[in-house]
Amino acid sequence: MHIASMVIRTRPEDIRGIETSLNAMTGVDVHAVTTDGRLVVTIEGTDRSTCGERLIAIHAIPRVLSAGLVYEQSDEESTETTS
Repeated sequence: MHIASMVIRTRPEDIRGIETSLNAMTGVDVHAVTTDGRLVVTIEGTDRSTCGERLIAIHAIPRVLSAGLVYEQSDEESTETTS
């Protein structure tokens, strides 16, 4: 399991469109929306690459001005073997 959180900035008039785009993405949850154009989201995935793909997709949403990673945690089990 991998989880990350982000703060996304857009213009206030573009918030609802951005929120709709984010809600359509698998593993992305919008937790807060402010009137000045900020959205707080979490991204959950099975591994880092899944979350990385979502981060790239969020940056590519039209009218997203910035998307900053705030927190990231991976609970992937170790693949070490003992002899």
